[in-house]
Amino acid sequence: MTDNSQHRTEDAAFDYISEWEGFSPDGRPDTEGIPTLGHGFSLIITGGKTFSVKPKLVKTLNAAGIRIEDKHIEKLTKIVNAYNAGDTQAAKALADKFRMSPIDREQAKALFRHVVPEFIEKVKRGIGDTAYRKIGPSAGRR
Repeated sequence: MTDNSQHRTEDAAFDYISEWEGFSPDGRPDTEGIPTLGHGFSLIITGGKTFSVKPKLVKTLNAAGIRIEDKHIEKLTKIVNAYNAGDTQAAKALADKFRMSPIDREQAKALFRHVVPEFIEKVKRGIGDTAYRKIGPSAGRR
C-alpha cells in the first residue's frame, strides 16, 4: 500500500472512529470511568481485573507531539491503584477530576496515526495474517 493510500485509509478510519468515540481534549473519563484522550485513546488499560497505566504512555504521547506531566502520571497511578484495590467508586471519582493540558483535533489525529500500526498488529495476531490479508486495506486489489 502506498503512503498516500495508507493516509487516506487512516483518515477514513479516524473520521469513522471520531463519530462514535467523541472527543476528549484533556483526558476526561469515558463511560466506563477510564481517562481517555483524543478519540478513544485510553490512558489506562485493563487485563481482566487488573488495571495499569498504558505501557509506553509517555513515549507514545511524545511521539504524537503531546506532553504529559509527571503529576498526571501520578494521578493516573492513583486511579489504577483504586481500581486494583476494588474501590471503583474512588477510582471513578479520581477519574472525574483528572485533566491534562488540552489537545486539539490535529494532535488527536497524530496520536491516532501513531497507534494505528500497533492496532493492526493486534488484529493480525487475533485473526491471523491470512485472514487479515483477505480483509485488510489492500484486499480486493489483486
